[in-house]
Amino acid sequence: MQFDNFTKLMKLNWPEAYKELWMMYPKMDKISNYIGQHIEHLMNEQGLLASDFHLLTALRRTSAHPPYQLMPSELCNFMLFSWGGLAKIMKRLEDKDIIVRVNSEQDKRIRLIRLTDKGVKSVEETATKLHHYQNQLLSGFSEQETDQLETLLTKLMNSVDQHSALVASDTEK
Repeated sequence: MQFDNFTKLMKLNWPEAYKELWMMYPKMDKISNYIGQHIEHLMNEQGLLASDFHLLTALRRTSAHPPYQLMPSELCNFMLFSWGGLAKIMKRLEDKDIIVRVNSEQDKRIRLIRLTDKGVKSVEETATKLHHYQNQLLSGFSEQETDQLETLLTKLMNSVDQHSALVASDTEK
């Protein structure tokens, strides 16, 4: 395996770093890249971009039933995009009839971003294919191992979030 070679070279040629660096980081990066490439491939099949998938899933998870919609400011918060970046994605998806802008029923001044039927179909198909891919990646894991992996990744993510919040508060001072 390519990663085994990476590890051997690190251990042989830079033993201090090998001892001090936990080899988890390059592994997680590689896994993340593979999954990201797969999402990109799935979206490209539909003439869309990987960033589009994140907007579509943000809209889809807002409710158990249609309409799947959010205010643009809520999308910015969910997706951590700048307003300019989000506006470009929304324009592209609107041109492809994946999303539509509608007036809020409660306040006509507010415009909501809503998945169209085509958008719902796109995100559902992509999520199904991604789920199948995920199952392939985890096929060598028992249910207990999968649960343990989920628990450990959640614990790590919470630690990262906590550390990131501390770093952010330190930089604001």
